[in-house]
Amino acid sequence: MVIGVACSHIIWYRFWRLYACETFPAFWIALLLNLATFAIAPANAKEPLRLATRIDLPPYVMNTATNGIEVDIIKEIFREFDQDIIFIQMPRIRMIQMFDDSKIDGILTQNSQASNVGCVTNWYLFHQNFAFSLAENNFLIDNLSDLQNYSIVSFDGAKKYLGSDFTNAVKENPRYLESSDQSVHIELLYKKRFDVVVGDEWVFWYIQKKYQEKSGVFKQLNAHHILPPSLYSARFQDPAICSFFDQALAMMRKSGRYDEIERKYHEQILSKDQPRATLPWSPQNSIVN
Repeated sequence: MVIGVACSHIIWYRFWRLYACETFPAFWIALLLNLATFAIAPANAKEPLRLATRIDLPPYVMNTATNGIEVDIIKEIFREFDQDIIFIQMPRIRMIQMFDDSKIDGILTQNSQASNVGCVTNWYLFHQNFAFSLAENNFLIDNLSDLQNYSIVSFDGAKKYLGSDFTNAVKENPRYLESSDQSVHIELLYKKRFDVVVGDEWVFWYIQKKYQEKSGVFKQLNAHHILPPSLYSARFQDPAICSFFDQALAMMRKSGRYDEIERKYHEQILSKDQPRATLPWSPQNSIVN
């Protein structure tokens, strides 16, 4: 037993002399470098950011958030600073709850004034909502108060997201309805179940195009500009991400890449029979925080 212990000590001593003493520089430098690499690697590794986004809403979010105007813009922004992202689709209420509980890194399509949690970016997306009616009806709709004269269908949550002026204009209207399935709104309008549809311009043109492809039916529409644009920002847990986001967004706008993404989808939607509604003011000309 004693001999065995003594032998083991002799072996260890020889190992120490050989590697720790006689080859000190190579042995210890290699060891220290390996330990340093192990300690630093996790800090330098970029983990994918988990971003909460809404359920598919063509042409903004399409094919389970693999493409669309909004999805492509966000991808391009994070590509600018080499950051991987993962889109997680969920209802708006749930995404806010998840973000407030710090269970996700960021949320998209947010009103900049809606929360104080985390940091907020400059606006990167806008929705221009119109009141749409059949051109053959020649409805006179010049302001929100005119809506009281018509039956209206809009998207689910419109009274919440389109502002207090819109809410006041429709709250006493017994013929006002909100529907989560916007794909049926064009048919409801064509068949005169409702006089007016209130919704985003590009969402509605997209729905009209798809309906025409399916049924062969097309009717000319009037787009009544009675609502201001809705500007949307992103919100992140890390202020550094907000800063990077705004820098990349500004670069995209300056280079023309932002316009290219929008134009690609707009050209796929626009019909020669239904030109885009023109706006007296474009939010692209005013960067709003």
